Amino acid sequence: ERLYDEYERASREWTPLQFSIADQISGKINFATKSLHSIIYRTRPDVNAIVHVHADHTVAWSLLRKPFLFTTQESSLFYNDIAQVELAELITNDNADLIAQNFASVNTLIMNNHGAITLGANLESAIWRTILLDKICKLNLLASSAGLPHEIDTVTLEKNHKFFALPKTMTYQY
Repeated sequence: ERLYDEYERASREWTPLQFSIADQISGKINFATKSLHSIIYRTRPDVNAIVHVHADHTVAWSLLRKPFLFTTQESSLFYNDIAQVELAELITNDNADLIAQNFASVNTLIMNNHGAITLGANLESAIWRTILLDKICKLNLLASSAGLPHEIDTVTLEKNHKFFALPKTMTYQY
């Protein structure tokens, strides 16, 4: 058996097929994995891992439909690298391309009323983004319940982003 990081990129790519909502509901296929993810792999050759989750704090933040708040040093990782999209319906052929287009220049997507997708050069960096995203959403929810959190200024965000986006800092450190 090969380890995950030994798999070649090609072994994780799928040919986009046409699937119906009935196929999804019946459990015959996972449309999001088979279609949306393959579109992202095809359009983003720098991506080797995708994490699609419905983490509690990220979903809770998405329900508010508020822009992501850059309130902690770690949130700088997402500066100019996060998008938010409406997604109250199931992923279908009609909206998979639209969702994937949001990843043209970002590695994190919050899907309102749904969850999030993070991308990475490897599985560890995609998971790290997911963990940080949920942690920051939790902190933003807590701080928002007490008032309006103060965000970090853009000059500091840019400076911090350069550090947090380095491959050596894209590992789980807690």
